[in-house]
Amino acid sequence: MADLPPFTIADIRGGINNSDSPTLLADNAVVDARNIDFRDGALGAKRRGCAAVSMTSAIFDSAVIALIRHTPTNLVANDELWGIDINGNIDRRVAGVWQGGVARVNTSVAVYGAGTNYDANGVSLHGKLFLAAYSGVDRVLVWDGTVLRWAGFNINPTPSVADSAAGGAYTGVRYFRTRFTQQAAGVTIRRSEPSTAVTFTPSGSKTGAVVSKATGTEVNTSIYCEAQTHWEVEASLDSVLFYRIATVAVGTANYTDTTAYSTGYASNPLSETIGEYTAPRAWRHVAVDEDRILGGGSHVYPALDSTVWWTPVNGDDGVGNDERIPTETNQFITFDGLDGGAVTALVGGVNSFIHVLKRQRIYKMGRTGVQAGAYDPIFVTATRGATPRGACAGIDTDGAACIYFTDPDAGLCRYGSRGVERLGDSVRVTWKTRNKKATIQTRIAYYPDLEQVWYPVATGAATTPDLMFFHEVRYGANLFHSGVPATARALCMFPNLTTDTLRPFLGTASGSYVHEADTGVNDAGTSYQAYVTTKPYALGNLWQKFGLMAGVLLAKATTSTTINIALIRNFAIETLTKTVSLTPAAAETRVIRTLDNATMSELNVLQLTYGDSAASDQAWSLDQFAFRIRAEEDSA
Repeated sequence: MADLPPFTIADIRGGINNSDSPTLLADNAVVDARNIDFRDGALGAKRRGCAAVSMTSAIFDSAVIALIRHTPTNLVANDELWGIDINGNIDRRVAGVWQGGVARVNTSVAVYGAGTNYDANGVSLHGKLFLAAYSGVDRVLVWDGTVLRWAGFNINPTPSVADSAAGGAYTGVRYFRTRFTQQAAGVTIRRSEPSTAVTFTPSGSKTGAVVSKATGTEVNTSIYCEAQTHWEVEASLDSVLFYRIATVAVGTANYTDTTAYSTGYASNPLSETIGEYTAPRAWRHVAVDEDRILGGGSHVYPALDSTVWWTPVNGDDGVGNDERIPTETNQFITFDGLDGGAVTALVGGVNSFIHVLKRQRIYKMGRTGVQAGAYDPIFVTATRGATPRGACAGIDTDGAACIYFTDPDAGLCRYGSRGVERLGDSVRVTWKTRNKKATIQTRIAYYPDLEQVWYPVATGAATTPDLMFFHEVRYGANLFHSGVPATARALCMFPNLTTDTLRPFLGTASGSYVHEADTGVNDAGTSYQAYVTTKPYALGNLWQKFGLMAGVLLAKATTSTTINIALIRNFAIETLTKTVSLTPAAAETRVIRTLDNATMSELNVLQLTYGDSAASDQAWSLDQFAFRIRAEEDSA
């Protein structure tokens, strides 16, 4: 029989397609691929490994379920990695060193464990970290660079008022109330709402009224301690117009007012309107839009789970603007009540919009430029949504900003300039095995260096992730990772402090509770196997049989590396296995290796499984297979 043109397999960058029949796959699609990517080689390169992050000084004692990047300054070297474990232990890694816990403003500030903070997340603004994690109080948490506390102030214990001791002629009914503030370098940077006003009727025979702040406001064992440095005294003659008459250091318990009734208080600064300093609530999700914080959902009140709030911009009147929600300017939107479910993710900074996702809804929030109603809701779709914490910002194939999200039904999707796109169709069979009641739901992150989207998934009966899906944006390919990446309870992008390159950091359940991914040749000392199973390639007309006469592999030269290649005839009627070394003979960068005795007869279709024969620490990258074939018969 005559030789035929060579048969080649030169590109599998279509990735896995396990949703269609193997015989219907495109020539660049494969049946399965584990632990490879396309950083180098159109037939795949073995993924890099994971390095355990040292736990020296860390206080984690169980699975880390949240990882957050905090950027307190413009210098990458100052970035902090924050983690929360399943028991509520919280720690921060600064310059590569865990701090052994986080200082708290009072002993009541805590991050709850026992399964309450699986969706904890955070964002940085103005050097602070705003942390959406349940703390037992209806307020979002904030790290101000010194202590972890609740955002804003929500303390307004009623003061006491009494006649002074000395004799005099202080007369007239007065009204007093107090606020707490924080100052830095003599400037007020935060303020509370006022306390309940106290009506005081002087005896008429004393020199003044002694206003005493509530006790316990400077003791860190008291819930009233919130990093306040001062307290303000406000006074009124009519209980309508209040004026700020004094600012007192928090260590001083009393202030005596001696203002004559006839003089009044109108020469003092008019007090802020009630409601201007309402503290942010215990949001489930936080995002940043230019100079303000947005929060969505509620850890405390399910009826508020479809509402999104926002703070004033930093240049607005008032103080502590990123830690207050004025009530008079309608600084919230409720998105269709609970129709379509609760808010599952907020994604900011994409094409000048905030994206709000529910289980089965997508909206955008566009700025209006009007203080009273700073955003307009824009409805996108009611047919797609996101799993909890299943959305992130990224870049699409055109280099444009977009969001990636995991829809409960369709799997990975993208929303950007092309509208809503389904990206996970080729692996929807596996996505359909997702455990919808898993303890830890899908997390998602965009890896800019390799233009990949990573999202670990709990499949089958697993209650925590056991398979890492990832999507190659450049090629539209879907692939799977096993090993440590597949078990990630938490996922975030954080810079490698040596190279300043963003890498995936993983929160895990054993060994080191935090791992840096895409580095090294094994998973913290544990080897893993990488392999590809191609589609069955028809060598010609199905009724014709062919012979395989020889084979050759083109690959990257890699010392001490061997590749295992299984040649599979007619859906495993026969399997021929070959082992090929990729060690270079001299200094060549690519090697061409003959598959010795790669001969088979009576083939209609040829399929390959190639890669590691077992778990190993070797790295490899493959470019092309070429086979010499001949026609054997005209009829099957």
